[in-house]
Amino acid sequence: MKASNIPISFLHTEIFKNSSHPIFLLNTDDPFFTVLDANQSFLDISNRKVTELIGKGIFEVFPENPENTNTLNQHSIRAALYGIIEGKPKDVVDEFRYDIQSEDKSAFLTRYWQTTLSPIKDKTGKVQFILVEPVDITQRTQAENKLKNSESRLRKLFHEAPFSMAIAKGKHHKIQKANKLYLELTERTSDIIGKTVAEVFPELKDQNFYEWLDMVYETGNTFHGNEVPLSVKKAGEDTLTTRYINFVYQSYTDETGEIAGIFYFGYDVTAQVEARKTIEENEKRFTDLIHNLPVALYTTNLEGDLKIYNKAALDLWGGEPSPKAKWIGVDHVFSPVGKMLKNNETPIAQSVKLRKNIRDREVIYKKQNGDLVNILPYPSPIIDSNGEMIGAMNILVDITKSKKVEQDLRVLSLIAKETNNSVILTDKKGVVVWVNEAYLNTSGYTEEEILNKKYTAIIQHQSTDQTIVDSISDYISKGKIFELEFLKTKKNGSQYWVDIMGRPIMNEKGEYTHYFQIEFDLTLMKLAYEKVLKSENESRRFATQLNEILEAERSRIAREIHDEFGQLLTGIKMSLATLKKTTEKPEETNKINDLMVEVDLSISSLRSLASDLRPRILDTLGLGPSLEWLVNDVQKKSGIRSSVFIDVDETPIDQMTAICFYRICQEALTNVLKHSEANKLSVRLIQNKDTLSLEVSDNGIGLNYDKREPHFSNGILGMRERALMLGAFFEIDSQPKKGTTLRVTLKIKRNEKNINSR
Repeated sequence: MKASNIPISFLHTEIFKNSSHPIFLLNTDDPFFTVLDANQSFLDISNRKVTELIGKGIFEVFPENPENTNTLNQHSIRAALYGIIEGKPKDVVDEFRYDIQSEDKSAFLTRYWQTTLSPIKDKTGKVQFILVEPVDITQRTQAENKLKNSESRLRKLFHEAPFSMAIAKGKHHKIQKANKLYLELTERTSDIIGKTVAEVFPELKDQNFYEWLDMVYETGNTFHGNEVPLSVKKAGEDTLTTRYINFVYQSYTDETGEIAGIFYFGYDVTAQVEARKTIEENEKRFTDLIHNLPVALYTTNLEGDLKIYNKAALDLWGGEPSPKAKWIGVDHVFSPVGKMLKNNETPIAQSVKLRKNIRDREVIYKKQNGDLVNILPYPSPIIDSNGEMIGAMNILVDITKSKKVEQDLRVLSLIAKETNNSVILTDKKGVVVWVNEAYLNTSGYTEEEILNKKYTAIIQHQSTDQTIVDSISDYISKGKIFELEFLKTKKNGSQYWVDIMGRPIMNEKGEYTHYFQIEFDLTLMKLAYEKVLKSENESRRFATQLNEILEAERSRIAREIHDEFGQLLTGIKMSLATLKKTTEKPEETNKINDLMVEVDLSISSLRSLASDLRPRILDTLGLGPSLEWLVNDVQKKSGIRSSVFIDVDETPIDQMTAICFYRICQEALTNVLKHSEANKLSVRLIQNKDTLSLEVSDNGIGLNYDKREPHFSNGILGMRERALMLGAFFEIDSQPKKGTTLRVTLKIKRNEKNINSR
């Protein structure tokens, strides 16, 4: 329909043209819905000229935005237009998005609309035109959307915040909201909503929280709490759980500006507080630990000033560093090839400069006394909690000895080819990588049969001691030094004794890479040793027999001294007593008395001599009482506090054993009196099911094995020989200024018939 067909009364009304509300008129010519007219207000909001609209379909002028699927599409708008054509008196399409093109049609502009569709009917009542009144509500809608988004984000922030939050309302602090972390912190559930703080947390009464809430509500001032202890009870329980929190009480106001309630924001800092307390408690121990570490350690600041260093570092430097020392505690540092390094070229200075750990940079320190030491430093930057570098720490490992070992091994490897002893080199897994000619000649194997084989598999044989093979395998796998004797089997089946020495080989980085073994053929030495051992056994049997004869002779002499000389002296004493009765002269009486005293002393000396040769108590009462008598006699003569403990059963102790144990104890006590400077000694004789043991202990100065007197050494040798004659185990445990303990342990046989009981 052309514009000339529109009723003039409608088209030229002042209301249509000058209305501030956008209006345009559509024909009902489906599917085009041609635009018949539009007022200026509509032209302004649609970025169109009247010539671009009149006579064109509304959807031709305003196409859909193909990039936005969320807008109201043409199908929905057509449906509303059809409703008007079909008789709907009026239709309002609320708040929908329909984007329009920019004036130059280069882009689509976001628009939100609220549109009223009104029918215009002819005289017959048929809908002839549709009056469209669109309202651009873009700004309002976008503002409302922003508000909704803000509210949604606020709710999400409240419930998903990484800190505990709650809102209390009114002067009684009734809880309105609380997020999950708040409920977890306070050991409560969501049923606290609508209740006052006092109702929910009665245990807070004496913890100041009520007072702080009241103060914030009354004054409006914000309250900050740092590391405040919070003790709460879990619902249904009586036990208080204490946590530490950082929190804020912040008042909020209503629309009148009056304080309506309080916001709570808080963090559970229990872990941090406890960690800090632990750190504070351990700070001194940590410092002590640093200073007492066996490895050298020191720290510097970013300028290289030495801050902390321990005793091991001082020992490595050779003394206190200079006050002007930078980066290191010595004055001179060299590279492995001997080049002197400047302070800023040292590994720790480079660690700070490059902000990284420095490894495998060996250096040589010249100590304050002039000694050179090989050092493997491990410098690392010190980074604070903010990620800022504040200094450096250096751990120093003295590798001087290991370097010397490496040099020695290199020299050893050079001569290994020429030595007559067998040399084997394996990797750290025990696989043979090299052997010398001597090994091939001795073992009878060829290189092809040896190389790339497990060393333990080569020495494995049906007659081999498996425990030794396992030990060697363990030493090699762990890189340990060992030495042991081993009966090996050659390729032809013959056996020979070897002394094997093994040690790990390290590379220049101190890493274990290979294992070195050298074998010394002991076969001839073993044969010679067996001959010596046989001769020694024969000598010991002879010594045993000789000792038996000597003890028998001592016993005979002791009896003769006791019986014959004792009787003779007793007779002389009786004669002197008779003679004393026949004289009345004082001078003769005094002379006789002096003679009688001398006779008593002689009798005592003879008894002592007889007892030393062979105490009769040993033959009559046995070993236990004899040792008690011997210890008591030592105590009387020396004044040394002595104790004796005897625990023997009814099993008889043979005469030879009793004599040897007695003589060993006698010699040990003699040594205590002469050399120990002790003021306390003890003797223990214990017999159990299978053993008889003697222990003599003192609290003296101990043995000095390097400076002991020859006769003292002979005394120990004599005691040891007596023990060996019995087949007993003999040992001495002694430390300077801590005394000496001698032990003799003999395995006994129950079915032996012995000459003498205890």
